[in-house]
Amino acid sequence: MMKTAEITEWIANQKKSGKRVFSNCYLQFARHPEKEWDAADSEDSLVIRNKDHGVNRILFYTADFDDMGVVMQKELLTEEEYVIDILSKDALLYEKELKKIGFSPFTRMMRMSNPDITSVLADHALKKAYDQPDMGKTAKEDEAAEINQKLWEIFDSRVSHLQTTDELRESIRRGEVVIHRTDQGIVSILQKIVEPKCFYINQVYNGTKKREVHAILLHELNKYAQNGGKYVFAWVEESNVASRRFHEKFGLKHDGLWNSIYTYGVRTR
Repeated sequence: MMKTAEITEWIANQKKSGKRVFSNCYLQFARHPEKEWDAADSEDSLVIRNKDHGVNRILFYTADFDDMGVVMQKELLTEEEYVIDILSKDALLYEKELKKIGFSPFTRMMRMSNPDITSVLADHALKKAYDQPDMGKTAKEDEAAEINQKLWEIFDSRVSHLQTTDELRESIRRGEVVIHRTDQGIVSILQKIVEPKCFYINQVYNGTKKREVHAILLHELNKYAQNGGKYVFAWVEESNVASRRFHEKFGLKHDGLWNSIYTYGVRTR
């Protein structure tokens, strides 16, 4: 275990050493001053095992991947599965090095974005096809458990950063979840995070006619644009052709950024 102060000191010392350090870590440790981390270090490597709702995500700083592998084997790894995310414009960044120390490519996520959604929303053909303003309702807090069960059934937690039911309930309070319900239960879900200049399509699920989830997203994007919003983005699995086509209907295209996901060990859940 390492305290935040020890981690920040290690990073500072590496910067002073002049060594070239490779990393996949974007955490701002200053936000967690009192936290103790499940971490191990050597002269050349710092490896953190960060529990993310049942997923062991590995965060690292290293000047030597072989040394990083040794640190992980000696200090952190058990019989569980571990996941590494590499965010880069180079889809193959660190792939050779990670394979050498035992990780295997799992999948790749591509960021798709549209810098100005208003041009798409002005398309009368799109409106004619999908404009159903009454489609979808903002979820209620007492629906959180049901919605979250559906999300955990559908999405892979190694790829999607899923939430606890309490966290999802907070998202619902912020108006971030829209659902469509029929006699069969919840058949469509849109989870989005909206800021004045950014609309993030977080999770999309549709278990009914395609038109219905398109209508839900169209309605939410229209509200965003009416408040001056333009930029929209989503992370889409490269191999998921249907999802890519869905997002392309709203003018989202791959903008060059990748999240390459690697796994190590055997999943025990």
